[in-house]
Amino acid sequence: MNKLALKTFFVGFAFWYGLGLLHPNNEMVADWPATVGIICLFVVCFTAAHLIGYRFRRWRSFFGNRNQHRISAWFFAVSVCSCSVLLAVSDTAFAYHAVRVAATGGILSFFAWWHLPSQQRQAFIVFFFLLLLASLLFYSRRPFLTIAATPLVLFLLRQQKGFKFGRVLVALCISWALLCVVTGIRYSDGTGFDVIALFRLGAENLSSAVGFDTIFLTDFVILYYREGAYLFGETFVAGFLNFIPRAFWPDKPYAFGIILSSAFFNVNLDETFTNFGPGIVAEAYANGGPLAVSLAACAFGCGVGILDSYIDRVRDGRSALLACMLLPAVFFFVRGDFVNSFYEFYAKWLVAFFLLKIFGGWSSLRYPPFKY
Repeated sequence: MNKLALKTFFVGFAFWYGLGLLHPNNEMVADWPATVGIICLFVVCFTAAHLIGYRFRRWRSFFGNRNQHRISAWFFAVSVCSCSVLLAVSDTAFAYHAVRVAATGGILSFFAWWHLPSQQRQAFIVFFFLLLLASLLFYSRRPFLTIAATPLVLFLLRQQKGFKFGRVLVALCISWALLCVVTGIRYSDGTGFDVIALFRLGAENLSSAVGFDTIFLTDFVILYYREGAYLFGETFVAGFLNFIPRAFWPDKPYAFGIILSSAFFNVNLDETFTNFGPGIVAEAYANGGPLAVSLAACAFGCGVGILDSYIDRVRDGRSALLACMLLPAVFFFVRGDFVNSFYEFYAKWLVAFFLLKIFGGWSSLRYPPFKY
């Protein structure tokens, strides 16, 4: 079995914590043994829980009639609506949510182009690149990289032996290059589009800015919360409430990246000017110390293991679509806070699932050409 989500977790850990090891802020790490110990505790618990969750096999069967025209029309409608929604709310507070809808449309567009008959494919690949470009112009790294990862995920699903070291290395190099360019665009002055210059600017930001130094931030969190002033699950609960606009609920719990930024710069939550990506290990510690690290790693590992089992054993369009949304979320879950990482996943998956279910496309994904 491939266990792509587990492998993605290890690749993400190697990527983000390898980047953290190279960060100059490591000179300020005060307690290396505790920091390394907490990180290892999370990895061990996550891996063990994944292996338990992976044994889950009681998948519910969905039945229905094959209807390629219906699913083709549905994919096309989602692609069009994604572009329209993003343009309509581009200058409003809802742009944060709209770009996630655009990411869903981008994934579905390439998914449809990959599978559907040739006479229906041209429009989908056009929408794929339009939505990829739209997310890039919105300076949103996660949606852009999520859309860009879709071809790689679908390719890996067809490799019966999983991905080899060479492919992992190529994927990491491509991910690093794309991340640098998008980061460079985000922090540029907007006066030009020199790819080399943007790459250098992005690489410089990633190698020096606070927020990409996962090891230093883990150490900072351990020292800051060691006295016992834990959050007791507040930021994990916030992940399930993130879809509610703050305009409707001013006291909605904040993401841990905001809380950590507030603590780091010693300012009020409503005065923070940046959002850190501390990593799930640091966030788990802030919610309850080593015990919370163990429990969070077990919960997330078991959940990812169950989804990995589904992807490997069902092997049809439904599991492929899930993989396209899950693997990038797992990759960013290692470095980001829970609110944003979890939202990146469920905001796309639930929309795709329920609309496909309502309009009859979900059952169609069980049949060729969607089989692997």
